[in-house]
Amino acid sequence: MVPTRKGRTLLDERTVFIFQDGHNLEDYVKEFLSTCHWPSCDDICLMEGFRCGLDDKIRFVLPMGDKD
Repeated sequence: MVPTRKGRTLLDERTVFIFQDGHNLEDYVKEFLSTCHWPSCDDICLMEGFRCGLDDKIRFVLPMGDKD
């Protein structure tokens, strides 16, 4: 299970940040999907939240999302 960092909230009590923290990428994706299946934000914010939670070595090689 990929841990959440306690005390990290944004906007309201329902916002949760999930970080890969060295765990398997597949486990991170599963945890993200199981936690973020009812987002209260737009798609761009959700994609950026996913990307920011990735470990640096993966995040820096991923292309940025397209706003259009």
